[in-house]
Amino acid sequence: MKLSTRYGAVGIAALAALTAVQWLRENGYVQGDLTGYLLGVLPNLFAAIAITFVVLSCFSDQRKLTNSRNATPWFLLAATISGAGLTGWEYIQRTSGRFVFDLHDIAATIVGLALSVVFYLVFTPRAENMPPP
Repeated sequence: MKLSTRYGAVGIAALAALTAVQWLRENGYVQGDLTGYLLGVLPNLFAAIAITFVVLSCFSDQRKLTNSRNATPWFLLAATISGAGLTGWEYIQRTSGRFVFDLHDIAATIVGLALSVVFYLVFTPRAENMPPP
């Protein structure tokens, strides 16, 4: 399976999880402090994973990436775009009376980026394990 397909599947799974959390929030499944907290921060966690892997899937397809040696710089760029975008959005929310700035959302973004590293390591073939061309 091509790397772009693998990365796209991870991105789509994270988007599905993000959609499920949003559905739970909108349909009143907040029951108590813990579920309220989790349903508040999980969107940032799943968005960090989704953005990273959707962007990485595009890079992977364009650059014909095949292993960790040539994919790692592109993963780092995709994760940087994801983290900067989500963190930047949190800070932009400080300028609005309608939105809420939350440091816990930034922490969830960082956890999502850490999970992205784990998923990247799981789904990306190591260069030394690749057969010669």
